[in-house]
Amino acid sequence: MKRKVLIILLSILVLCACKKLFEPDNPYDKNTPADLWAPASVYYNVDTVNSNCIIEWSNQVEHIEGFKIDKYSNDEWEIEYAILGYDEREWIDTNFSTNDETPIIYRIYAYALNNISASLEISITAVSGGVLIDRRDGNFYTIAKIGNQTWMAENLNYYTRRDSWCYDNNTSNCNLHGRLYNWETAKTVCPLGWKLPSKIDFETLLSNVGDSNAYMTLIPSGNSGFSALFGGWRTSNGTFYDVGGYGYFWSSSPDGSGSAWGLSICSNDQNAYLRFSTRSVGFSVRCLQE
Repeated sequence: MKRKVLIILLSILVLCACKKLFEPDNPYDKNTPADLWAPASVYYNVDTVNSNCIIEWSNQVEHIEGFKIDKYSNDEWEIEYAILGYDEREWIDTNFSTNDETPIIYRIYAYALNNISASLEISITAVSGGVLIDRRDGNFYTIAKIGNQTWMAENLNYYTRRDSWCYDNNTSNCNLHGRLYNWETAKTVCPLGWKLPSKIDFETLLSNVGDSNAYMTLIPSGNSGFSALFGGWRTSNGTFYDVGGYGYFWSSSPDGSGSAWGLSICSNDQNAYLRFSTRSVGFSVRCLQE
């Protein structure tokens, strides 16, 4: 009987120890849920020529010891494939090799003492270029490196409870062209580590692609990678116009008390230029890496 009790007690201790190992709470800040001290967004860039994969991520909680990365390849997981410091937000896998049939999977998570946060998982096949994964909703966005700037190459499609819309209030248009936001909302919707570009940021973009030929360079058939989508716009009273022929992208820069700057790309006159507009109308958002 004593032996049975001892075995039961030992089993309980083992179960408790296992539970503690995977306890998701941050021991340094008990009020922070696991999904908040986990990586908030991740960006990766694959260099198939040199067999490298560069992964960058954002994190909004400081009370951690560092990050761990698990790697899945050749039908097995390598747990704690990489262990990084608390101030590191970039890691390069110099042994990256895959194809479309056998993707590489990475899990990125924060740790503190024996506890770990929720993880952000990415699956990568043999593609070149960059991708941003927004952990808030799981949406993927291709990325374009233009000069020293790193841009989303797709319009943001992050749902907000108010002041954002799908063109014609049709969700299929959000899937094609992203959402339209008023200016106040646009300033808040980019994922952690990314921002709504300023007027100066857009001026730099136009300079990088050549102001006189900016339109042809920024559209999907251009060579910049920006791939401007003509998502149209929404008036203050709820009317939608110009999808497929007009793209307007908010900047964070105000102009006077009721207007703000943005980038206009118009297929009618094949031009790309900066202009200001009323803050209450709905335009597209392209986020810029901070």
